[in-house]
Amino acid sequence: PIVGFGFIEPQTAASFTNASLSGNYFFGQVVPSATAGQFQTGVEVLDGAGNLSGTADASQPGGLLFPAQSLAGGSYSISTTGFGTIMWSGTLYNAFYVISPTRWVTIDTVGTAPELQVVEQ
Repeated sequence: PIVGFGFIEPQTAASFTNASLSGNYFFGQVVPSATAGQFQTGVEVLDGAGNLSGTADASQPGGLLFPAQSLAGGSYSISTTGFGTIMWSGTLYNAFYVISPTRWVTIDTVGTAPELQVVEQ
């Protein structure tokens, strides 16, 4: 594959933990124009101890809308490098990198059309 868009941002710290992310975060997809996948926006709440919840609004090709979907019972884990994972019901769903305590980027690990999301406080 050829990369047609992107940007680079430096991390703001040398070491991270689960406590590096705590509070309410807004997320939304960074979707290439040629993609025909699902689009999501929403709010995730991280407690600094590895627990995650929130709500999401989603739309799919063909006009299918899924508003106010519950994001309950998630968990996250962050290594000292800022690499993290998000699990839902024991299944790995996302991998992410922490840029700062107020900004991180994540990509789906399930499905055939991975979607990049930017998450900000």
